[in-house]
Amino acid sequence: MQPGTIDDIVYWDTASPWWGVSRLRLLCAGRKFDMAFVLPFSGERFVSRFKKYVLLRLAGIHCPVYGVKSPKTTHPLPQVFAAMGALDEARIPINQGGAYKLYVNEEDHGWVEENIRARGWGGKQIISVFPAGTYVHKRWPSENFVELLDRVVRSQEVKIVFIGTASEGGLANEIIARMQCNKSDVWVACGETNLQQLAALLARSTVFVGNDGGPAHLAAAVGIPCVTLMSGVHPAGVWDPFGPKCVSIRESVPCEACLSELSCPQKNPICITRISISRVEEVVLTLLQKARHER
Repeated sequence: MQPGTIDDIVYWDTASPWWGVSRLRLLCAGRKFDMAFVLPFSGERFVSRFKKYVLLRLAGIHCPVYGVKSPKTTHPLPQVFAAMGALDEARIPINQGGAYKLYVNEEDHGWVEENIRARGWGGKQIISVFPAGTYVHKRWPSENFVELLDRVVRSQEVKIVFIGTASEGGLANEIIARMQCNKSDVWVACGETNLQQLAALLARSTVFVGNDGGPAHLAAAVGIPCVTLMSGVHPAGVWDPFGPKCVSIRESVPCEACLSELSCPQKNPICITRISISRVEEVVLTLLQKARHER
């Protein structure tokens, strides 16, 4: 996505719906729109899409609206294709099989390079690691990250960067405390970056490995090899990071696709805990080796 693609972002206050609609109407007043899009969730019901359509009309947007119709399939679509369906409905050409790369500006690239030079990591392969996530039952066990990273660092000349929010830094530090590698080979960047700097840090990384969450999708968006440890909460492929270099690792279990967001109904999330360390290690090592050959 290039600079200038987005002219403005208008926020709707969901905490105060009627005031939010009034404010949205004021913000949109005097603007001319040629078309509008409802970007639906995969499997979203028509009534939910129609509510968004009504919101646009209440805001004074009277141009054609696309994305309200239900898809012509009973199977859950990958989320990115569900959203692209709105463009398809408007007869806008889309590239469903290709990659859409997120633009990262030079200032943020410079911030990353400055930090890498300060650590003496110039020219080294970097693995960005995201061991956290909003929902505990969708996280790969922290002890697995300890063992995985120790194995990789012992066999490869790589550096490790933990990414996430400031509140997730504690988990990263717990993992580092149990690791046997040289601590100078590790950088806890949790809470040190804004979103643009995180994108730049991921773009500089050789491989991403971590749980399902925003950083995984951001890694996919900047185009690096992305290894995501997926739980079985949703059907395979629906919420997986999208891109030609993305690898989703999941374990098939009888209770998969439970759609339970807040906790595991079985009180034992085997869909994520049964993913073996050796399986993840093999994928990560293969991607590191491929990246070396492509230099």
